[in-house]
Amino acid sequence: MNNAFGFYREYDGYKFMCVFARKKESVAPKLNFSAEKSMMNIVWKFLNQILPYYQQENSALKYSRISQDASFRKNFIFGQYKSSFLELKDRERGCLFWARYGKSTSETSKILGLKRATVKKYLEGVREKCQVSSIQEAITLALQHQFIS
Repeated sequence: MNNAFGFYREYDGYKFMCVFARKKESVAPKLNFSAEKSMMNIVWKFLNQILPYYQQENSALKYSRISQDASFRKNFIFGQYKSSFLELKDRERGCLFWARYGKSTSETSKILGLKRATVKKYLEGVREKCQVSSIQEAITLALQHQFIS
């Protein structure tokens, strides 16, 4: 029997996780709308209490929309917010980072220790995920969403 259940939400490179643990002998809760809403309210209250502490440590989080906009934060917690930007893999992000600084696929492949064709494949994947026609547009979009610096 699994003694923990939970959920997570992702936003702007952060993963917010909530795990509910049960006593070993307890029966698994029946999740219905009312139970889920009650759990989300607990998470909402907790996030509002803990966020100020994390903001002091991380200025990017402090000025992010999730910190500044309470209604957005509530929609996010209750699962009504869906990111319009697909999550990038670490290698895709790395290739895009070096492309941003004008590195060619050959230069990027040497820096990252990859084959040139692999770098091209990653950049093409990023372009498709971003639904744009060029890598420059993908770079602009990634910078706007703070996926690369």
